[in-house]
Amino acid sequence: MKTQSKVGFVAGGVFAAWIRFIAAGLLVALLSGCATQAMKGTPFYTGEWTERTGAVEDRVALWPLVYYREPALSVLWPIFEKSPDHFAMRPVYSVQGLEGTRPVHHLLWPLGRFDRHQQEHRFFPVFWGKDHVVVFPLYWHLEQPFRGRRGQHALFPLWIYSRHPVQDTGSHHRLHLVWPLTRFEAGPQRTSARVFPLFWARKEASGASHFKSLPYGRVRNASGDDKQDWLLPFYVRTQSPQVSSLHTLLYGHWLEEDHSRRYALLGLWYAESSEDHTTQRLFPVYWHNRRAAGASWVSPLFMRGVNNEAERRWHVVVPFYYRSTSPQGNALYTLLGGGSRGADGSGRLVSPLYIRWRDGDERRVDAVPPLLSWRSMQADRTDWRVLGPLSRLSFGEQARPSYVLPVYYRNPDSGMLLTPLRQRGGTEEHERRWHASVPLYLRMESDASSAWITPLGAVTHYKDGGKRTITPLYVNLEDGDQSAFRAVPPLLSWQLRSQQARDTWLAMGLARFGTGEDAGASHLLPVFYRNASRNTLLTPLWSVWRDDDARMHAIPPLLSWQRTEEDGARDTRVLGGIAGRAVDTDGGHESSYVLPLYYRHSGNNTLLTLLWSAWRDEGEQVHAIPPLVSWRRTQEDGARSTRVLGGLAARDTDPDGEPVRSHLIPFYMANRSQNRFVSPAYARWQDDDGGRYDLIPPILSWRTIDARTNRSVRVAAGLYGQTRTDDGTMRNSHLFPVYTYHRNQHFYTPLVGRDHPETGTFRYWLTPLLGTYRNRLSGSWLWPLYHFRKHAETGHHSSRFLLWGYHRTGEHHRYTGFFPLFNRRHIERDMVEIEPEEPRHEYMRRTLHENTLSFLMLYRQHERVMQYGPRSAPLIEGERYKQRSLRTNRLFPLWHFRREEYGEDDAGPMRRTGHVLWRLYDHETEHGTDDQPHEYVRRRILWHAWHYERLNGQVSVDSLPFITYDSRPDGFRKFTFLWRGFRYENDPEDGRKMDFLFIPILR
Repeated sequence: MKTQSKVGFVAGGVFAAWIRFIAAGLLVALLSGCATQAMKGTPFYTGEWTERTGAVEDRVALWPLVYYREPALSVLWPIFEKSPDHFAMRPVYSVQGLEGTRPVHHLLWPLGRFDRHQQEHRFFPVFWGKDHVVVFPLYWHLEQPFRGRRGQHALFPLWIYSRHPVQDTGSHHRLHLVWPLTRFEAGPQRTSARVFPLFWARKEASGASHFKSLPYGRVRNASGDDKQDWLLPFYVRTQSPQVSSLHTLLYGHWLEEDHSRRYALLGLWYAESSEDHTTQRLFPVYWHNRRAAGASWVSPLFMRGVNNEAERRWHVVVPFYYRSTSPQGNALYTLLGGGSRGADGSGRLVSPLYIRWRDGDERRVDAVPPLLSWRSMQADRTDWRVLGPLSRLSFGEQARPSYVLPVYYRNPDSGMLLTPLRQRGGTEEHERRWHASVPLYLRMESDASSAWITPLGAVTHYKDGGKRTITPLYVNLEDGDQSAFRAVPPLLSWQLRSQQARDTWLAMGLARFGTGEDAGASHLLPVFYRNASRNTLLTPLWSVWRDDDARMHAIPPLLSWQRTEEDGARDTRVLGGIAGRAVDTDGGHESSYVLPLYYRHSGNNTLLTLLWSAWRDEGEQVHAIPPLVSWRRTQEDGARSTRVLGGLAARDTDPDGEPVRSHLIPFYMANRSQNRFVSPAYARWQDDDGGRYDLIPPILSWRTIDARTNRSVRVAAGLYGQTRTDDGTMRNSHLFPVYTYHRNQHFYTPLVGRDHPETGTFRYWLTPLLGTYRNRLSGSWLWPLYHFRKHAETGHHSSRFLLWGYHRTGEHHRYTGFFPLFNRRHIERDMVEIEPEEPRHEYMRRTLHENTLSFLMLYRQHERVMQYGPRSAPLIEGERYKQRSLRTNRLFPLWHFRREEYGEDDAGPMRRTGHVLWRLYDHETEHGTDDQPHEYVRRRILWHAWHYERLNGQVSVDSLPFITYDSRPDGFRKFTFLWRGFRYENDPEDGRKMDFLFIPILR
């Protein structure tokens, strides 16, 4: 490869001075740097070019602020980047492919993208290209659906129409009206219709049909042996070779070969039987269930059960008797008492006078229910209770509090003692202690305060100087910062005092008087309110105040006011706004109104009344009759638009008075300019391509004539249809589910079918799942078990088994696999056969040999040999090769290796690449030929944390942070840190050089 000489900007020049200025000013902001022998602008841009330029030792590696190696430059990546192939000033503008004739431009990415090569453009939300226009998300026009080709046309949600051509069988149409309420679909494989919530229907070419509505429904499969019908709420019936069922209001059954269910009497009687169980019930008389594991019988008075696995039996005579036996224990309970005993010694004895309960050796309880008394014994505590919750005595290591209500309560853990005469709580170790004799007094002490509380009042003293005194006649709350609150509750009066102000409130706030520097407003309700700082005076008869930059005057008894702006404009409202008048500064643009009689504005020539209104709207004159919800718009050129009764009736005329469009909902809609007429009984319209459409909605039928004068007729929502050419010849027709026919292409029915009668390749009998090939092909299929097809002339065959397995052969290939377990692919061609015979083949490559083997989509081994024409691009400048071999081996995500060789023997150029755990470690190696020696080696750790390159003996190393090292076979050595922050260079021709902090130290 070519290697250019050093660039002069390293020694001096304007660019070097500019780089020094940036590096010195932003030195502390540098985080990383990277450079490679192969030219690139940043660590995130591979930038490896076939023609390498710029001396590697002259690179400026101050990424992300500046990176330069001729001719690639990036500044403040990713804001600015420039190379011969692309230019970017992100996020405003960028361009790619400058070396070609049709570059790709980006404007305010990702909003704008303009690709002249692919003819794909966008500026969100508009997308356009050769065959599509999209205004996201409402309007879509993709390709040409109205010209017999694939495409879609939509104005969401009013309509969505799409056409998908089906090879040799016509087209598949789909139409949504007011999505998702209405949907029509028609095609060679199926037709369907949906009008929510009335019905949904579908018929397939295989013969399957579905019709669902309220209340009737009908479903049939392709062979007709699976059926389902219903008429809600009267019956639902299902029939198939395995199961049949019938459900009605009074009776129902579900039957299969070895299992049945029946019910009657609105579900009160039910019976189910199979080989391993039987169930019957007649509610509320009895319920019986029998299985191999046991049986049970339940009735209102008697119940019994047997569990064979647990060897347990039980009997119940409600409410007198219960008896159960099992290896784990026995139990007997009657109205007079009972008990149970377990195999581990636990047991229970229950009677009206005495109860005993023992849970092994852990806990014992003895109780006398008439006395509401019991004893509970555990390993670490014994509790006695007498007369229920009134008393408790606890003894032992984990004793609980003891009490005899209402005489005594004591808890030694908290120091609490409660008696009718004296109470106390807390100890010397507690933060708070209290003593009381309810209701005479309560004394509380803590580290921060002390308090006395009596029926006559309470006094609290705080360590910081605060004090609280509360009595029925006087309240005084003082804080340590000289603020206080005093109140006389009987007079509903109080005073707030601080260092700057004192506010006194009398008679529950009816009067307020403030004194001091920060005193508030004063008032005597309802006589006056006065705030001098805001220039406000409020009285029952007259008020004045400022509102933003305006002066307000009001007469409260009349609910009237006037607002006067500083520029002289006035706005007057009378009687709460029923009448008003407003003028601007010079008295012009007057507006006035008296509700509900009129509103008038002289500035825009507006008059609104209950019976007649007129105004101007964006150059149009509008006249309206509000009681009739009707109006007329007259444009300046004389065109008129009239709407009556809120738009139910409308008529538009052009400037000459000729009608343009009109409608009378729900009777009709007409548009003369578009040749469109729509009504509930008949509709017609014509599209831009000359196609004409006639529709009769009551019978869901229509006729279309496209631009090629093909005539199509659809009846009963497309159940019957036909298409004829302009000379009247039948092109195709169908009658679902009876048949579908396309001239010279196919004829299908639910039982038999064939394609073209002379050149066709298949036919089927009884069902499309079974068929055979004919004419040029031989073979058959039975879906989903197998499929086999063989070409009679070439002998190549294709087979598939169990859907996922396949085996295919061809003239040059052989494929075998079973998804997703494995895949094997082999391609091989004769070298003589692929020699280029025409000039256009000089730029094409042909595969001579290819082998691929993969397992579970994780491991892949690939080998490929390709033949290039004489003018194909080489690996090394000046050489031409005709053959290239490629070998790859990977195990995702552990490793990936790739080897490329050029030439027909090992003497040609070679390239090896690979990585371990993606960017943890990757490498690349290139070798030239004996005639043109070339060696390139690259090793990287974590992409650019450590970067080593060697090109024909010339070595460059980049390492974080900001360290570079370069050497050449002629003895040149160079080491830098922060570019010129520290640089040492030893050149056999120029001698030694050293810079420190951009200052030359040695020359």
